[in-house]
Amino acid sequence: MRAFIRYASAVGAALATLAVLALALALPASAPAAAPRSTPGPALTPTVAASVFLPLLQRSLRDPDPVGQWTRYALPGNPQVVNKIVMSSDVSGWAVGQASDIGAIWHFDGWAWQLVSIPTVGELRGLSVVNDSDVWAAGQGAASPGALLHWDGSTWSLTSWPGEQERDVLAFSASDVWAVGFQLAAPGLPTTPSIHHWNGAEWVDAPNPTPDWDFGRFAAISPTDILLIESNDQVLLHWNGVSWGVAFSPSLPRGVVGVELRGFSASSNDNAWTAPGWTLCNPNTRIPPICHVEGTFYRWDGHAWNGTTAAVDARDVQALSPSLAWGITNDLGADPRWNYPDSSSVYRWNGAAWEQALHLPGALLQHLFVLAPADIWAADNNAVYHYPMP
Repeated sequence: MRAFIRYASAVGAALATLAVLALALALPASAPAAAPRSTPGPALTPTVAASVFLPLLQRSLRDPDPVGQWTRYALPGNPQVVNKIVMSSDVSGWAVGQASDIGAIWHFDGWAWQLVSIPTVGELRGLSVVNDSDVWAAGQGAASPGALLHWDGSTWSLTSWPGEQERDVLAFSASDVWAVGFQLAAPGLPTTPSIHHWNGAEWVDAPNPTPDWDFGRFAAISPTDILLIESNDQVLLHWNGVSWGVAFSPSLPRGVVGVELRGFSASSNDNAWTAPGWTLCNPNTRIPPICHVEGTFYRWDGHAWNGTTAAVDARDVQALSPSLAWGITNDLGADPRWNYPDSSSVYRWNGAAWEQALHLPGALLQHLFVLAPADIWAADNNAVYHYPMP
């Protein structure tokens, strides 16, 4: 019934708009002169009517019944990978990645996603939105190893940067921005991780208590309460407003030969979620061995990481409270050898267990953003999907 009412309302609004538009288009281009008015207004010509009512018609017809169905928005510009999506509202959002072999940024205006003009850079991985006129993106450079870009409301520009490849960026205000990446080393030498802070005037190096780890993603709680997770082993750093300290250094599941950090989110420093994936191989099967990727949702309770779901290909997760989190998975088929079906699921954490909430056939979702409490946005490497929960 609720879906029918929403659909009927949308159709009614669309028909009303069409009626007014048809009436306006039936008018002659110039009407007979009327009695003088104290405040003249524009004549309702077909051109004026089209400019006013067509956008209203588009809005009324767009997604008239979102309850019970996904809405798919294609990403233009030959997208190759989408690494992060952030929605500031249901009519404004940003996504970063790579398209046509260069870094790419897309913007959502409430109607469609558009590829925006940016300086030439490599693949972009990090994204942080303060507001619609203060947005940051981080990734690989073109002429230099690293790149940090800033949107001031009208133009994307490269910021002055020391040259590291950047993994993530986190912005709270115009004078409080964090970036994390790694310094490229000479051949045969390990890279050096780096943490930097923008104070509104310059980038300042932040002391790293674990210089041997490769950190990859921030989770924002407040400007004085930030978590930073290592890219492979889920080592956790905590910013207390004064300094970075080690919060946890865990061990990995047995049999892991490669770990990939996918998602990381926190609602407090004792409630964080991550979705690491790892490659498991059975060397006894054949040469080369049969391998497959698995992942699970891990929860940080302030003391340790605890796995909560097994045998799923977890991709991303977002924590909203201790009793509410959302996660996405790619569904594994019967054959585990790198031939995933085009199917994804959305799971909801209820405080005690994960439960499947949504299913999306025909897509392999990679990234998730939830406009609290249950307005689901997700992206694969070709499109963005929207599902507002009832």
